[in-house]
This record gives sequence, structure tokens and C-alpha cells, in this order.
Amino acid sequence: MAYILLLLKRINPPKEGYWILGVKKLARPSARHSQKDFEARINGYRLSQQELQVINLVWRGLSNNEIADMLVVSAHTVKTHVKNIFHKTGAKNRTELVYRVYGL
Repeated sequence: MAYILLLLKRINPPKEGYWILGVKKLARPSARHSQKDFEARINGYRLSQQELQVINLVWRGLSNNEIADMLVVSAHTVKTHVKNIFHKTGAKNRTELVYRVYGL
């Protein structure tokens, strides 16, 4: 729950002790979830590498325009990725997406 609040406050989470997926650090391990469980959950959604990068930046609280600048793509492309991510994960908004992907 604390990490969802970080998302809402647009504060970047700490860097140390986080699982790595792709090239970005994503989720902090907890006693409830193992690395294997986390990877199984992510793989079950069949997300592309670009979609994983977008999720990481959404988790950090960035807007579509900020994500577009970081990934060097258009804001429209980011919106399309977010829409596809919502469809694949069944999330209705960014907060629910973070909850579903990271199990926080």
C-alpha cells in the first residue's frame, strides 16, 4: 500500500533491493511473494518489452508525456501501450495496474 501512495505522490521509490525485469528495476520483493511468483505473474500477461518499460515508468508516477520523452516515442504511442496493457492485465486505471502487476 505504501508503494501505491508513492505512485500517487509521484515520488520515485528507492533503488536498492528491487527485483529486476528487463532493463528497469521494478518491484520490491516481500515475504509474501517470491521472485518466481512475480515472474510467473508478469509472464502470464504476455507483455512486450516496451510495455514492461511503460509499466515501470507508470509505477514511478510519470505522465504519458514524460514517458514518451524517456522512451523517445510519441505521447500517442504511450497511450496505445497503456491501453494495450490495461486490456492484457484487466486493469481499469494506473493504480490498479500497479497493484495487479506488483501485487502490492
